[in-house]
Amino acid sequence: MNTVLLAIVILACVSQTRQARAQDASTDPAQTSSWDKRFIREAYQNSWIQQHIGQLTQEKSQNDRLKAAGQKIVSDYAQLTRELKNIAPGAGPIPLKLSSRNSRMLDHLAGLSGNDFDRAALRELVRYEGQTIRELDHEALRGENSALKQFALAQLPILQSDLNVGQSLNIQLKSGAREPSDSAAPVVPEQPSQ
Repeated sequence: MNTVLLAIVILACVSQTRQARAQDASTDPAQTSSWDKRFIREAYQNSWIQQHIGQLTQEKSQNDRLKAAGQKIVSDYAQLTRELKNIAPGAGPIPLKLSSRNSRMLDHLAGLSGNDFDRAALRELVRYEGQTIRELDHEALRGENSALKQFALAQLPILQSDLNVGQSLNIQLKSGAREPSDSAAPVVPEQPSQ
């Protein structure tokens, strides 16, 4: 009799643990902490902005490496958004109302061209990439939902790679260096005549 009772108690505990894990992974709005809700909102917002800047970069940049970086940004953030929607369906639709600052920034970028566009777009891509990485890092460390924490940890290396490319391009543009694909002959200093 005691063995049967013990087995029933163990099965009930296992069942409750499975239900708790399922609730945690579903990101039910009632079960989602305010910290996690804020993270979801910020992740969607930053993803939308990065995709928009990446699309502008593909259309307007004159630098092939920056165009390629813009394409990768769009792809990486579209994937981030899809994965986040799968993890956090209970969060519901996230309104993508841009702050007036972000709207002005996007309008400003859309009005630029040439090197001015490249520098400004790259500056914003790097800034938002860093901001998104900080958000992911905070979620991985402080988030309460295990599925969101795992999501954040999985995204960090992808976005860190994007940030490294952006920072490298930023250094290249600031120094006025040419793209590696340029086939201009190197300048060789003249030898002094004897």
